[in-house]
Amino acid sequence: MTEQQKPSPNRRTGRRFKALAALVLLGLSSLGLAACETAPGTGRNIFTGGLDSNSELALGRSEHPKMVAQFGGAYEDPELNRYVTSIGNLLVATSEQPDLKYTFTILDSPIVNAFALPGGYVYVSRGLLTLARNEAELAGVMAHEIGHVTARHSAERYGNQVLAGIAVVGAAILTGDSDVGQLGGQAAQMAKSSLNTTV
Repeated sequence: MTEQQKPSPNRRTGRRFKALAALVLLGLSSLGLAACETAPGTGRNIFTGGLDSNSELALGRSEHPKMVAQFGGAYEDPELNRYVTSIGNLLVATSEQPDLKYTFTILDSPIVNAFALPGGYVYVSRGLLTLARNEAELAGVMAHEIGHVTARHSAERYGNQVLAGIAVVGAAILTGDSDVGQLGGQAAQMAKSSLNTTV
């Protein structure tokens, strides 16, 4: 090959970039198709980043003891626990996921709070129970938390964080800036840790 026939370094780099871009687009398309699901609570199609329902169940199960410990333990009043669980089960029976096994826990904390973890773990604090003036107010709060579970908000938040991480990695590839790539790694860590927070 003569000097005139050899592709210039810029042309070779351009070809590599196009090939890499095509592979990235193909990978993202596959990920997008595999990681989209319909949220039962909203009927909306959401990007879950690959966090399926079974993974949500496992995540909730593994995080449950940590949440109970973080908020002072479970409040040990069998009659009150039965009462809260009965309200929760009635609400679940009319929800979009009546077959999902929910776990209702009263936290021994004076802080007024309620939250849910993926997989059907719903928490109300002792402080919230003292503030609720009647069963309807408690049921409203619990229904709201059940709604977070049926809308799969944790999976949707995880999917958004995965997309942000992909965008940062893509920017690192395009710019060749390793600092941007490190941000992508941090974004991936944030996506993972976001699953350990409450909704």
